[in-house]
Amino acid sequence: MEPALYEARMTTDESPGVILPGTLRCQPGLLLFNAENQPHEIPFTRLVLERNVSGSILLYDEEYPEASFWSDDFRILDDFHLKRHQRTSPMVREAKTEHAGKHNLRLAVGFMVAVLVIAVVIWQGGGLAARIILAKTPISADVAMGAALFAEYHDDLAIVHDEVAEQNLRELVDRIAKAAKNQNYKFEIILNQNRDPNAFALPGGKIIVNSSLLDVTTTPQQIAGVLAHEIAHVLLRHSARQAISGIGPSILLRLAFAGDGAASGLLGRGTEFLLHQQFSRDFEAEADAEGFKYLVAAGIDPRGLAVFLRKTSERTETDGLTRRLSSHPPTVERIAALDQLWEKVPNKGDFKPLKAP
Repeated sequence: MEPALYEARMTTDESPGVILPGTLRCQPGLLLFNAENQPHEIPFTRLVLERNVSGSILLYDEEYPEASFWSDDFRILDDFHLKRHQRTSPMVREAKTEHAGKHNLRLAVGFMVAVLVIAVVIWQGGGLAARIILAKTPISADVAMGAALFAEYHDDLAIVHDEVAEQNLRELVDRIAKAAKNQNYKFEIILNQNRDPNAFALPGGKIIVNSSLLDVTTTPQQIAGVLAHEIAHVLLRHSARQAISGIGPSILLRLAFAGDGAASGLLGRGTEFLLHQQFSRDFEAEADAEGFKYLVAAGIDPRGLAVFLRKTSERTETDGLTRRLSSHPPTVERIAALDQLWEKVPNKGDFKPLKAP
């Protein structure tokens, strides 16, 4: 059986800038280096084997240290002759321990860096774990969040009843939700006596419509635009997504691999977070675009929201729940985006008039 060969290189004090590549091999009691037919031998009785600071294996003759041999071929640490010799055996064991320790350290550092990168991605953009959590969270968790929010601020609302207006609003909501292919949520209209011309949706399907919205809007298409925007918030699960994004990366990682109940339980306790948050600019833009699509699919002129936003650029918000959960103030960017969507609508003359609420 041919002895194993290990790639190596030699340096000498006589030629400090010269590196001579070659091979090492072992035989009973002897280490041999061969390079360009220039053999060098070191008896095991004088051999020193250790790891240098760069991690390579350093071998030299303790009586003639002017020549050194270097190898990154760690198979040499398993060489039968080196492992069996009385002098070299403990050197080999120590070198293998250092090699394993540094290897494990590199693995640990690599794992920590990977976890940190994942956590940063999750923290900044939602990431895979956030999507996993949302998929695990049943719709009932959204309904529970909405019920908790409504109970929290029920006394802050001035709920009024107008059967005709409520019926007309319900018909609009049902038409839009059907066009959006909603199958998960039962929407409920609640009229609130409030001077702020607005509406806002709670997770789960409750839509609070401020009475002033009916006074300020001049066409039912404007009301439909506002309702479609709020329906989009519900169907896109923005409240749940926002609660998840506010949890933090370490909890996100744990929840991503936990059971479904863990995510639901945490989101069920997320109402305090939601009470102090408004939807992000990205969520508002997404709800605008999706609501626009719902209106087109429902055969309703989708320009109503842009018209409404132009009319209500300055609002006065009075009650606590409106301040906490209402949409961001209208912006030039939102209006411009809606106008661009309208430009892409193919059959602009197909939309029929709506009955006023």
